[in-house]
Amino acid sequence: MNAVFASGIPATNGVAQPSTCDTDTLGSATGPVQLRADFTPEVINLKWYNGNERINVPSASNTCTYDTAISLPSNPTKTGYTFKGWKVRPEYDFSTFDTTINGAHRYGRGVDTSNDTDTCYYDGNLVTCNTDFSDLGRYQWKTPFSYGTIYGDAMCSTVPGTYAVAGTPTNDGGQYCWCMATGYLNNDIIYSSNSPLSWVFFNDYGSASDCAIYCARDCASRVQRIAVFRRAVFGVTQ
Repeated sequence: MNAVFASGIPATNGVAQPSTCDTDTLGSATGPVQLRADFTPEVINLKWYNGNERINVPSASNTCTYDTAISLPSNPTKTGYTFKGWKVRPEYDFSTFDTTINGAHRYGRGVDTSNDTDTCYYDGNLVTCNTDFSDLGRYQWKTPFSYGTIYGDAMCSTVPGTYAVAGTPTNDGGQYCWCMATGYLNNDIIYSSNSPLSWVFFNDYGSASDCAIYCARDCASRVQRIAVFRRAVFGVTQ
């Protein structure tokens, strides 16, 4: 937010910058002089989620200008539910989680591309995609911890990486598995990270079809059981 105090005295974040007390600045050599704050409205970046999945929206919905209307995207849909509106999603610092604690269970939802059917895994075992997976879409995973449940996405890319190291893959259906945390559920409140989290590389499956089936399963497994991988996914840098 920018402000201007009188003529020629700029301010940054509401703090006036040094200027000279003279006629050129104040328009008077004797005073009194009345000063007025001049503000410019902030442009606020927006992210939209359907459950734990970040959704693509028209460019006009990616930002809003403070004190003006928001350009809303199309209403999302969910089987068995009626859309009631948008709510502000709170934020949490994922890097403050205790990464020495292992998760209790792991859930992953992939897809068998040979017949376009979902593949659901609970604690590493292939199971029916029942209500335990209703909050997961394809290529999504979750891991309950003692402090809450971590949600995340899996990506199969043609871009390789280094195990447990962040990178910038492309979402193009390759053989390389990448993992990212996207949400934190605690006491029925879903939080986003208060700082951008990165894609973290896990594995080369040798084929795009195997990656599609197993990537989400194994992202959940690594976050549940392996501290070094958990630290990378949670954005812990120290």
